[in-house]
Amino acid sequence: MKNATEIGVPKADSNGSLNFNNSTAQNQSLPPNTHKYKPWVIWIGCCLLEFIGDGLEGNTRGQFYHSLRTAFHAKQDQVSLIVTFQLIGTVIILIVAGNLLEKVNTKLLLSVCIAGSAICYICCYFATSLWQMYLIFIINGLLYTTPLILAPTILLSNWFAEKFGTVLSLMFAFTALAGTIFQPLAVVVIHHFGWRGAYVGIGLAFAICLLPFTLFVLKLKPDRSKGEYAWGEEKLLANTPSPKKAKVGKNALNPNIGLSKKQAFTSGIFLVVLLMVILFEGVRGFDSYMQPYQRTAGLSALTAASICSFAEIGSLVGKTYGGYLLDRLNTNLAVAILAVPGILGWIGLFCTHYYPVAVASAFFAGSGTGTLGIIVPWVTRQAFGGKEYSVIYSRLSIAGYGVVALCTEFYGWLYDALGKTYKPVLIIVICCFGLAAITACIVFANRPMKKLEAQEKEREAEELRQEEAAAASKAPVEA
Repeated sequence: MKNATEIGVPKADSNGSLNFNNSTAQNQSLPPNTHKYKPWVIWIGCCLLEFIGDGLEGNTRGQFYHSLRTAFHAKQDQVSLIVTFQLIGTVIILIVAGNLLEKVNTKLLLSVCIAGSAICYICCYFATSLWQMYLIFIINGLLYTTPLILAPTILLSNWFAEKFGTVLSLMFAFTALAGTIFQPLAVVVIHHFGWRGAYVGIGLAFAICLLPFTLFVLKLKPDRSKGEYAWGEEKLLANTPSPKKAKVGKNALNPNIGLSKKQAFTSGIFLVVLLMVILFEGVRGFDSYMQPYQRTAGLSALTAASICSFAEIGSLVGKTYGGYLLDRLNTNLAVAILAVPGILGWIGLFCTHYYPVAVASAFFAGSGTGTLGIIVPWVTRQAFGGKEYSVIYSRLSIAGYGVVALCTEFYGWLYDALGKTYKPVLIIVICCFGLAAITACIVFANRPMKKLEAQEKEREAEELRQEEAAAASKAPVEA
């Protein structure tokens, strides 16, 4: 007899094709959904992780550069090594983070990591040299990555069989909203309390705002034996037995269906997905230099931060409507619509520092970059399905954050080597942005799940023909 967590789950053969035999009988014995809105509670927790976690820490890195250069009498590339070491820690932990999420109690794992990361930020108050900052941030990279970078996307993937693109975009929108608020706020806090006090503030925010959610709310995946379901999963299960109701393209959104990690890693398209991630992270590598770039034109710290805030507002807008377009339109069409404003914005930032134009350009650049952040996990899910998405996505993230670590240091080195200018760096960013959008379209057009969906469509059509033939053969007898 099957246990409660297996009831009604479509099975896949060794090629990933689905088997819906006896699914009607299985669906009849599904336990009732007693936690209908639990997915949305999980979503709120993930949004808070993005807002206080990645939104606060990730969006304010550049605000510390000038103060750190002054405090430690260092060059730009030496200060940017702090972020590089943090990202090295990220890359290291991502090797095992996907498996840790599957094997270790989620509440315990995320809470320990958040508490440790908060302690790291508070320890910055006592740092007296750059090597101490390097050490603190490589440890922080090991700790903050799982709860703030990997877990939110994977949790939403497990808890939403429908509206995944929409909830993903809204969650990432909180990162952009945080940037809009915290970038100018960080300038004010650093001015009044110094960079040491600002780091302590980040640590306290982590401990006070995030620990309650990681301790008592967040959970890796629904447990049907307890009446928990992914949002829309009941509808998916109810529809799968009927060929007339089955909808092509929905298989990739089912958390129980997709390629195994071995099938994904050995498929040719995986290299294209990897290239897409690398190119996108090449754009993200410039994030912490947006404010220093504006200051090279002689703008004040607060004015430069205000331009960065408009970039975050653009990111907020792009992330909000980006997921909606991905859910509603053909993915390639949606990517094209989302990418065009972004590349125009980056070109505008390259051409001028004139404040009104810089503000508009930052808005559109932020909009495009924000939507790329949604496109990458969306296209990855569409390419390989949800069966082992957490492991596949964590492996891709290793390469992605490795690129951010290298680019953060490389861009700082270029700035020092080429006469204190970021113009060559912006050329690289513009090229990476355009190529990232193109590779996303290539991945979607050649996704392995497309073959599985075609197989299912053929199977459904054959079952329908058999049903019609059986009905026709019974009709004369009944007459």
